[in-house]
Amino acid sequence: MEQILIDLIAIKQAIKQYHWNATSYQDHLLGERLLEGLEDYIDEVAEISKVNQENPDLSAQTLLTEASKHIGDRNCNSIKAIANLLYELIQELNSLEESATIIGVKDIFSRLSNSALRKLYLIDTQFDK
Repeated sequence: MEQILIDLIAIKQAIKQYHWNATSYQDHLLGERLLEGLEDYIDEVAEISKVNQENPDLSAQTLLTEASKHIGDRNCNSIKAIANLLYELIQELNSLEESATIIGVKDIFSRLSNSALRKLYLIDTQFDK
C-alpha cells in the first residue's frame, strides 16, 4: 500500500507541474481535470495503510522523497510522462488486485484503476498518440 501511496503522490505532483506550466488554457483545464479525485484517493490509501499495517512509514519526508525518485528525470511538462505514470499505476494495481486479501484494499485498487483509465482516456481524447 505504501508504494501505491508513493505512486499517487508522484502522479499528483507531475500533474501539478503540468498544470502550473500550462501554455494554453486547454492544457491548464486538462491539468485540473486530471487532478480531480486524486487527493481523496491519496487520503484513502494512507488511511487503509495505517489501519492494515503495523507501522507504515507515512512521514511526509519519506513519501515525498520516494515520490520524487519515482518521477526521476521525467519531463512532467509532457503529457506523455503523466500518461506513462498512470499506465504504470494501472499495471501495478492490476497485479496487486489479484492477491489482495485485506478488507477494502481490493475495492480501492479496482476504483483507482478505473479512475486512472478514465484519466488516460481524457488525455487520449485531447492529444493524438
